[in-house]
Amino acid sequence: MLSNRQSSRVLPTAQTTKEQEREPQPTLAATTVIDVHAIIPDPTFNADDTIPSPPATGIQSLIVAMLERASGAYRSINVQFRLAGVERTNEPPLTRDQGPDIPTSGPPLNIELARQARAVQYPSKLVVFFRTYHGSSAFKAVNYSAYAADYVVMGSLDAATFAHEVGHHFNLSHTHNDDNLSRIFQTNKNRGHQAALDEAIELMRVAKGPRCFDGDFPAVKDTPPDPGPALFQPSGYDNDDNANNPTEHCAGTHTMHVPGLPIPVTLAPDRLNIMSYYGGCQAAELGHFSPDQAKIVRSVLLSGNRRHLGLGVSFEGPAAIDHGPDVIHVFARGDDRNIWHNYWTVDHGWNGWIDDIGAGTFSW
Repeated sequence: MLSNRQSSRVLPTAQTTKEQEREPQPTLAATTVIDVHAIIPDPTFNADDTIPSPPATGIQSLIVAMLERASGAYRSINVQFRLAGVERTNEPPLTRDQGPDIPTSGPPLNIELARQARAVQYPSKLVVFFRTYHGSSAFKAVNYSAYAADYVVMGSLDAATFAHEVGHHFNLSHTHNDDNLSRIFQTNKNRGHQAALDEAIELMRVAKGPRCFDGDFPAVKDTPPDPGPALFQPSGYDNDDNANNPTEHCAGTHTMHVPGLPIPVTLAPDRLNIMSYYGGCQAAELGHFSPDQAKIVRSVLLSGNRRHLGLGVSFEGPAAIDHGPDVIHVFARGDDRNIWHNYWTVDHGWNGWIDDIGAGTFSW
């Protein structure tokens, strides 16, 4: 096991040679296949924390079906998903999100260190933790993912939800502004739809336009401002936050006269965008990504923090892992003869995969 000090000192920086400069730059395959490693609760796990297991039989075929359907949403980006393995566990830090026995990074990243340490043992795969969600303090959300985490957490086998969460894993943001979406939702629920419309007008007045509803700008410039479903839900919500008419928000636009703006503003969100919140509105193909979103995903897989997935480097053996109280270092030798290194620290965040440390400079 490496120490943190050793991992920062014994690996020399690779020198760029003329031969390396003449080597062709890596490119993504025509279709990039992402191998998925699924981790699910063990069938015998029935502890008092009420984490039930997914079905003991048929879970693999259900995951395969989910991945195949999600692949349809990513077809325009030339990305497909393939199940590479299923692992069962009864470790509470891997089957719950929060609690005194769940070590986390703390803000602002808020990732679970035990899940991260397990995920980086599969550096060439997308690791997905499946667990049954319960509305208690032990769980963050039904499904979630993050830029800093090398894993996705799923509370269902819904393909559209998986496509959305993997979009976050590939560095995509929501099409809406999270704070303003929540604000309009709460206004609709508590004070009615007309109050929500008035709230939207006031937000745009203060912002001097509809950009306040554009959650992925400026990285993505080709998705329209998206105020969220609540602005298109005249029938409102019940006490459990469920829409009284579940498909009402799937249609319609709003043209509003905003004080201080020379022309009316028309809000017409792209409800079929994978990164929106218009659940139940997607067609059989789940939805789509905009050209700008597609460029981000392809760029992240080629040269960003997910390039270990996009370049298809397979690793010759188990990774060497150094897991301290506030840092995780991972080293692996790829079949391209380079050493790949990934690390996370509380102070400096997640640095993504660093390759080309130098062939033949490290062994374990």
